Amino acid sequence: PFQRGILRQVRSLLEGRRRAMVSSFTGTGKTRMGMEYVVDLLSSDEEPLVIWVAQKGELLDQACGAIEQIWPWRGQECGEPLRVFRFYEGARFDEEIPRRPTLVVASSQQMLARIESDDPFARAVLARAGLLVIDEAHHALAPGHQVLIREYEKARGSAVRRTLGLTATPGRSNLLDPSESRQLAQLFGQVLVVPKVAH
Repeated sequence: PFQRGILRQVRSLLEGRRRAMVSSFTGTGKTRMGMEYVVDLLSSDEEPLVIWVAQKGELLDQACGAIEQIWPWRGQECGEPLRVFRFYEGARFDEEIPRRPTLVVASSQQMLARIESDDPFARAVLARAGLLVIDEAHHALAPGHQVLIREYEKARGSAVRRTLGLTATPGRSNLLDPSESRQLAQLFGQVLVVPKVAH
């Protein structure tokens, strides 16, 4: 039930805002909740493309595993096959992005390197994506992540753009500089969604 509650909040918040962050303890299904929201968008957006970014390969593999579990059941609603691009570990793509539901699972390092080299695939992905998901979003204050968010929003222009952060630790752990936690909150529009647990 708490996962459904978080999803309801995320759907509602990202209808009217550009950015939000979900925080839930390790093992409570953040990837699953995030991927349920991704499937919502891939099933309903006119240009169904989502970018899912993380720093570690194991997190990207988890994201791929989650979509492979969910799409066969939920994806039937839109009656379209899903295309998944695994844009990490040096993978390159020169093909055109399909008009059908598409998920680009990418390492943040690869996305940044491709943006800096003006890679046409990376640029096209940024311009087409209705949602950017940042896993382990407590790292989003790193300059690279901020460049990624900025380039995504610039590429989308006036089109709908949403950024969803997922983390178990919404505050930065640097106790010497509490302003980092405030900056992280500002980066996600001061919107933090947490589980509502009965006392």
